[in-house]
Parts: sequence; C-alpha cells; structure tokens
Amino acid sequence: MNSVARYLWSWQPRPLTQLLLVLCLLVTSVAVRADAEEFLNLGDQAYREGDIRAAMSWFRKAALQGNAAAQVRLAQILDIAQQNEEAFKWYQKAAARGNAQAEFKLGKLYAGGEGVDKDLEQAMRWFQRAAQQGNADAIRLLAAAFEHGRLDIAIDHDKAVFWLRRGVAHQDQWSIKRLATAYLNGELGLPKDPVRARDVEAGQIPPPVDNLNLKYDDLGKTLAK
Repeated sequence: MNSVARYLWSWQPRPLTQLLLVLCLLVTSVAVRADAEEFLNLGDQAYREGDIRAAMSWFRKAALQGNAAAQVRLAQILDIAQQNEEAFKWYQKAAARGNAQAEFKLGKLYAGGEGVDKDLEQAMRWFQRAAQQGNADAIRLLAAAFEHGRLDIAIDHDKAVFWLRRGVAHQDQWSIKRLATAYLNGELGLPKDPVRARDVEAGQIPPPVDNLNLKYDDLGKTLAK
C-alpha cells in the first residue's frame, strides 16, 4: 500500500467515528434526561402517597443527574428535617442552574445562618436573583424588607415600590394588594390616588415613581455596597 492509500485509509473513518461518538453522546444525554424526569415523577408520586423515604431516594437519583427540580425537592425535605448543610448543598446546585426557588431558599439559609455562615449581603443577592425571575416569595420579601428596614438594610420606600411594581407585573396578589393600599392611603411616598389604586387592583402596572429609575443591575450594585 502506497503512502497516499495509507493516508486515505487512516483519514476516511475519522469523520464517521466522530459522528458516531457525537450521536452516542446525544443519545446518552437524552436517556439521562429521560431517566431523571422518570425519577422525579416517581419521587413526586411517593411524596403524595406519604412515603418520604422513597421520595427522597427517587429525588436523589434525579438530583445526581443534574435535575434542578429534583435538587430543590430533595433540599426542601432536608431543610424541613433540619439537615441544613446538605439542604444548602442541593439548593446551591439548583441555583447554579438558574432555579428561582432554589435561589430564594439559598437566600433564606444565608439570612438565617442555617447550613452556612450568616451573610445578609449574600442573602440579598440571592433574593434579588430570584425576584428578577419573578419568584413571588423573593419579591414580597424584598418589598417588605425595604418598607420596614429588615435584613439589616435601611428603610427605602422607593425600592419597596420598585419591587411591588415587579410583583404586580407578575400578577402576585400580595404585591397588588399592598401597592393598591399604598396608593389608596398615600403610603410609601406615593400620592394618595384612589383611581390608581383601583387600576392596580385590576392588575395594571402603575408608571414608575419619578425619582426611581433603577434597573435590576443598578439595584444590584446598590445592594452590594
């Protein structure tokens, strides 16, 4: 066999081999996702039936395959059982995948110093990330924190209104009621405006407060200071 033939013989199979490898990886990835979803469903079924031990087992199988929903469910059970360090680990993994509920829960653990050293700055960052994704719990917490000066932050009614408006945008009923009441009674630095209060109750987002033009990034920089 001459050198050209040897080259062609050695070169030709490579694209096919690479293609087969890619296809194999894709099939494996799809199969893993399918397994994770099946494990998640089995965990949900076991949980509904009251078999917490079995539910945890199924959730853990799915969580180990990177399923964020399973990671959150497993973390929530561990959280309730006061196994905070392991709960923190799973919330952290799900939050790294952008799961808003995990981000909120991670903030709660940081705020309470459960399973991790207490760090209110980290807590606020995670609450903000969750709120940006429309997580109602995080939006309510931030609005209340700025209204009442909780979580070691100063009272700031402008920021409270900012988050209430985000809550209205996501049709959160608590946010709608609080903002409507604020307009009705002239609270949180807002003008007393019964008409606008009715609009908010109808789910209409009020225009921004004149002296509050913060975007998410700007607010994040403020919180980080």
